[in-house]
Amino acid sequence: MHFFAKLTFVGIVVLGAYAIYLDSKIDRKFSSDHWQIPAKVYAQSLTLTPRQRIARNQVINELEQLNYRRVSNPTSPGEYSISKTKIDINRRAFSYIDATYPQQRVMMKFKGNYLQSMTDLATRKSLAQFNIEPKLLKRISNSSKEDRIFVPREQIPELLVATLLHIEDRNFYQHQGIAPLSILRALVANIKAGRTVQGGSTLTQQLVKNVFLTRERSLLRKANEALYSLLIELKYSKDELLEIYLNEVFLGQNGPLSVNGFGLASEFYFARPIDELTPEQIALLVAIIKGPSYYSPTRYPERALERRDFILRQMVNNNFISDNDYKRAAKAPLGLKSSVAKHGQFHGFMSLVKRELATRFTQDFSSTSGISIYTTLDSSAQRFAQQSLSERVKTLEKSSKTNKLEGAIVVTNYRSGQIKAVVEGKNANYAGFNRALNAQRPIGSLIKPFIVASALENIGQYNLATQLEDKAISLTNNEGEVWKPLNYDKKFRGHANILDSLTHSYNIPMVNLGMDLGLDTVSHTLERAGWDKEYKLRPSMLLGAIETSPWQVTQLYQTLANNGEQKKLHAVLAITTQEEETFYAYENLPVQAITPQVSFLTRYAMNKVTTKGTAKSLRWKNKGLSLAGKTGTTDDLRDSWYAGFDNNEATVVWLGRDDNKPIGLTGSTGALTVYSDFVKKRGGVSLPLGNPASIATGYFNAVTGAVSNKSCANIIAVPVMEATLTTGGCDNQAVEKPKNDKKARKSVFDDFFGLF
Repeated sequence: MHFFAKLTFVGIVVLGAYAIYLDSKIDRKFSSDHWQIPAKVYAQSLTLTPRQRIARNQVINELEQLNYRRVSNPTSPGEYSISKTKIDINRRAFSYIDATYPQQRVMMKFKGNYLQSMTDLATRKSLAQFNIEPKLLKRISNSSKEDRIFVPREQIPELLVATLLHIEDRNFYQHQGIAPLSILRALVANIKAGRTVQGGSTLTQQLVKNVFLTRERSLLRKANEALYSLLIELKYSKDELLEIYLNEVFLGQNGPLSVNGFGLASEFYFARPIDELTPEQIALLVAIIKGPSYYSPTRYPERALERRDFILRQMVNNNFISDNDYKRAAKAPLGLKSSVAKHGQFHGFMSLVKRELATRFTQDFSSTSGISIYTTLDSSAQRFAQQSLSERVKTLEKSSKTNKLEGAIVVTNYRSGQIKAVVEGKNANYAGFNRALNAQRPIGSLIKPFIVASALENIGQYNLATQLEDKAISLTNNEGEVWKPLNYDKKFRGHANILDSLTHSYNIPMVNLGMDLGLDTVSHTLERAGWDKEYKLRPSMLLGAIETSPWQVTQLYQTLANNGEQKKLHAVLAITTQEEETFYAYENLPVQAITPQVSFLTRYAMNKVTTKGTAKSLRWKNKGLSLAGKTGTTDDLRDSWYAGFDNNEATVVWLGRDDNKPIGLTGSTGALTVYSDFVKKRGGVSLPLGNPASIATGYFNAVTGAVSNKSCANIIAVPVMEATLTTGGCDNQAVEKPKNDKKARKSVFDDFFGLF
């Protein structure tokens, strides 16, 4: 007896020491910050204001991307309805950077491409601003390879809790971690069936098994499980344990990441927050617990459906749901939806985000728990840009001899410099070479607007009517190499003014203009607009024989579109901690690279490109839209470019082959068609009416470019800076007076003012 007393004492000490050891493990795992919540990357919140120029379908597309449900009467958050001119939206509550937005139901009225008004339907008051929640793009996982959305107990639907406890642990609030009678009952049932048909583990035991133990079947593991369960029940209340379980339980696999907790499972399987789950969706999630692999709804839908329907019968039998709810739910399909939580989306944009973070921070955000990274991405713009490129490339490859065609698109809000979309290639979500950021290709005629801008900065010396020589030229460099550029159509016109030269993309006049200005002058304009690469100053640069990426070209055209004000393109808006405190916010410091007047005159000429020049197909492909842009084509038709903008966004499209072989497409027949498709899908908005102060109408002889009187024959009317505006006489010897000259002058005048 003395020996056994000592042995018992030693056993108690050892067990106590072991219990203390397990207790410390429990403390470490379930402390206040026990979960490494992956860093979340969000798209931008859509901000709406009255009289904003935005197409109605842009708002609808945003709601669809956020998985709002279209209904006849949106009484619940996450629902909306539409009519011909209205959108009725019941917005979800959300947090965004340093602000919190409550659930709100709002009626929006549109008139054409204008958002006319917004009314809060609860208060009947007009709103000056309305935000829609940002789309979750990606979670940057930590080394644990676990993914979850933490949801507090009070935000878990009671129907889910009641169903879970009934199916998995009916005596959860009565036992102390283990339930011997349940284990015995399960053992008897399994012996009778000759197989495992019932489990006896409590929720606490399931939690222990998921977190601390392996799936090994042994008496030692079961003993460990029981001891863990007893200790956990002593340390935490039942509600605390239930919250831990609801956020910890394993519910599937998303590529290399495990799907943990009901919050993430709701987003992963149904693309909706947990508080918007329907009874059949709750039943499916509870069904998966028994075997996330065996009952996987994506791999084994029939098994999952059978198990779901069994749980639905339990729900109606216990009066958790009504008979009508059961009948509707039992007829419903699994209803799985593509979710932002799924692995491997937005590779092109995410590589840009990572690059930008790497230039500003040394820390690895994948190891920082719970931070939120708010980006500039517009998920609708991204989707439409990708669709436009992928679909058009297929069409182009069918209609021409071109194969292995690739492309890239960059879309930016040129007023803010915020990147809205990055498409790295024709294959969506292909995590390979990012052509938008890293492809280095000659830009061709995309350089020409900057030659024009360089000239117009020489006030009093050049204007859009200035005549340029269009004759054969031959240039020799210091090494004796001879360069003989040609126009695309291999014709010479003798003379052409600056406006027509840009409109129709004549090469020789642009080369002459650039040489007159000086290569260093043109180069300086490019640098001010945002070019940051080195290149040799050679005459061939005037036809775009300098290489850069679509990203860099977008920076250049952002400056032109934004009244000459350069804003650095960026993808990250802000970063907040798990406690929603902002520790980084992007600050854009604009630089006036080109004067507003010169920028306007250049945009005017680029508008002519889209109405009368190389991009004139936009007139009938996008009827009613006033746009501006420039096509670009390189030697042997190796690269097809288009850079353009509407009232809201600047977009650059590149098409080519990775092996740099010819594609047989010009800027007009290739990249321009992609841009046109994008504008249609996106719902482009016309450039605004009116012309800026200090710009007036000048009249010039159409042949000589000399300043003329408004009443003279054969004149052209173009915008000029007021400071340079002079009057002149009629050069009657230059040309013969045309017939109906009064009507002709009126049409030119109306044409100018009708563009803005």
